[in-house]
Amino acid sequence: MKRWKQQRLQNQAIQIGQALYQQNVDEVNINPEMDDIIDINSININNTIDDPIISNVNVSESRFLNDAIDKIKQLACDGPNIITEKDISCALVLLKKRHRLSARCMDDIISLLRTFNVPNVPSSWYRLKKSLTATQLTPIQSFICSECQEVSTSSALCSQCNCHFSSTNKPNYFFSFPIQSQVERILHYNRDILPTRRCYAVSMKDICDGALHQKLQSEIQESFLTLTLNVDGIQPNKGSQKTIWPILLVINELPLKRRFAIENIILAGVWPGPSKPSRTEMSIFFRPLVEELVTLEQGAKFQYQDDNNSSTSARIFLIGACCDKPAQALLQFLPEPIAAFGCGRCEVEGFMVRTEKEGNVRSFAMTLDAVEETYLRSNMRFDVLLDLKLLHEQIQQSFPMRKRKSLMEQHRLEEKGILGPCILRELSYFDVGRSFMADTLHNVYIGAFKRLLQLWFDHDYRFQDWSISTHLGELQLIFRGLRLPSTTPRLPRCLISYSKFKANEMRILLLFGHAIFKNILKKKYYTHFLKLVVMMHLSESREIHPSYINVISRLGKSFGINFPKLYSARHCVQVVHSVLHISDTINDFGPVHTFTTFQFENELGLLTRITKSTRRHAQELIGNLHLIQEAYCHLNNFDFMNSNFANYLFNRFACHRKSDDSKHYQLGHLRKEDDSLVRLLFPFTQIKYYQTVHVGRIRLCTRTYAEGKVADDSNIIFIFDNVQYPGKIRSIFTIDDGEPHLLVAYIANLTPLTCEIDDTENFVYDNILFATTTKWSYVPIEVKAFVEKSIFFRSSAGISYFFRQPTLDHCS
Repeated sequence: MKRWKQQRLQNQAIQIGQALYQQNVDEVNINPEMDDIIDINSININNTIDDPIISNVNVSESRFLNDAIDKIKQLACDGPNIITEKDISCALVLLKKRHRLSARCMDDIISLLRTFNVPNVPSSWYRLKKSLTATQLTPIQSFICSECQEVSTSSALCSQCNCHFSSTNKPNYFFSFPIQSQVERILHYNRDILPTRRCYAVSMKDICDGALHQKLQSEIQESFLTLTLNVDGIQPNKGSQKTIWPILLVINELPLKRRFAIENIILAGVWPGPSKPSRTEMSIFFRPLVEELVTLEQGAKFQYQDDNNSSTSARIFLIGACCDKPAQALLQFLPEPIAAFGCGRCEVEGFMVRTEKEGNVRSFAMTLDAVEETYLRSNMRFDVLLDLKLLHEQIQQSFPMRKRKSLMEQHRLEEKGILGPCILRELSYFDVGRSFMADTLHNVYIGAFKRLLQLWFDHDYRFQDWSISTHLGELQLIFRGLRLPSTTPRLPRCLISYSKFKANEMRILLLFGHAIFKNILKKKYYTHFLKLVVMMHLSESREIHPSYINVISRLGKSFGINFPKLYSARHCVQVVHSVLHISDTINDFGPVHTFTTFQFENELGLLTRITKSTRRHAQELIGNLHLIQEAYCHLNNFDFMNSNFANYLFNRFACHRKSDDSKHYQLGHLRKEDDSLVRLLFPFTQIKYYQTVHVGRIRLCTRTYAEGKVADDSNIIFIFDNVQYPGKIRSIFTIDDGEPHLLVAYIANLTPLTCEIDDTENFVYDNILFATTTKWSYVPIEVKAFVEKSIFFRSSAGISYFFRQPTLDHCS
């Protein structure tokens, strides 16, 4: 689009904004010719514009901008410090992040604000980025020579072998970032994480209570920090064939609520694509990070950048990598996960099985004896097999080509899948077997459990004994009875769309929706499925006792070993086998929710959603991440930012700098109907009824208010006579305008869920309770007796189920 037309469109957008800002909004007259001038699909400035300049202009949409302008002016007058250009830049970046706005949209918003004479607004999006990112995180660009497979600093000539790169066959390249400066920035705003000495805990609550961190603490006397790594391929937009591979790191000593916050993410490198790296390229890609980590293991000095110029020293160790299976195979230099010896945790080979369509698939079905006899991957075992591989390569050179093929096959079996050296083996406290975590997102929720759903519902297996495909419609209706709180990360869709479920939806169905299958699946299949359910409840527990690890291990082995007996060896694929290794990962790293790829993928999803360009996706992703991090850092710096404006941004954009432990109450939705039971309990008093109450940031409601709504905040856990009970809120009321009270319905006699571990022992799980009675009791309680939200389900057989969520992150 020509420059004069761009300017004309911008001027017209400003005129519309000025008109909307006037009091007589109903008299706004938008020129009808504008529909003929603006072609939404043609707006593309520097290939970064996806959003139309303006769409569906109305009064309600303009109020947000008017309110924001009024708030800026009011706070500028009321606050002790003026709102600076950097403050407003910070707010606009948060606005871009929240609503996934393009750069052109941000330019239009800036232009509107300046037209309204809002003080200290940056002159352009370019100026905004300059004001926030005074210290640019400069990447180091490196190129990979296809001839010598070495790193070159030049894009035209290999600096190692002097090979010229042609314009038609450009070399692959990547960006690397120094991590020490990023750790220093994080420590500046999180000084409480050092020193890292911790007392030994009987039960595990976090990754720092795991065996690997405890081992490090017993051997290292100085202050230290540990890191968890993630690398994964992401698509810049839907349908794209291109993949970008960022290397992300988090500091394990940060509290869990802050650990995966975007301002505390460390970007170590980016592979811009267009395709995924090979195993050799992945090792080259990781070389700068590993070299810096080797140096940081010896210790480094970190400046706090304050008035006192204080500093601290710490050693930094990478102890874990949480990746999906394809990325893990590239890093470990192992075969693909579905190939022989494709497991990253043990040396199981597997065997080939014929499929129904005359194909072949590798099965990883194992007996209990085979599980006990199979070697686990470790540094010591890796070194032995790598030396063996190098010896085999020397032996093969002495044989003629016609005899090498059979010899190579024999050697491959002895090498147990080792294809080359793992780059992370050079680090002191990284184990190339144990440190690769068995992730629940890919191995369980969209792995083993998704496989079970396919077996149960897929039309191809309708004649199998395990099939319940004819009951899918019935199960869909029953599943609607699962009452989940509004704080659930992703409320599941209709069960008929199970094949499109995201991992969070699969998690909800597995942990809390399993009861819908009780009278539909045959008993042997439901009993087997229940082992996976209880195992995952224990694995995600907010606190794991050592005895639970043994139970998780036995449940995992029982599930994996019995799977081929029930569903045939053909369906015992790699993800089903990986369930066996979850207990070992928990022993090394603690509860699975403290290191899962759920958190990493949330941040990667955010970055891809705000990436709007049609080319140079990696550069924009890097720029957006750095810009958002700088905005949050400025927001947390009350020495330089207007405190009132900062509080406004925290509330508006739900930025939780610190957890809100206050228990202030806010009542809402006054109800006129009287509750006869409350009136009976509290006669001769003035009672007011409400439908909702906020306890701090937590919203509760009555069961009648939740009827017909997708989410239900009336199910709670409360304390009565020093005992915790699950219940449903019948009424919210005040007595003589005093503190709010709750009238709660509960069932006194509940039975805990019993799960069969094996043929000799059962396990009783107290966080899933049920009752067959319909007799409810009622008790009035103060709001301070509320503990947390819960989940309720009433089956078609009349059984009431009460679920306590295993992690507080999903229930508060």
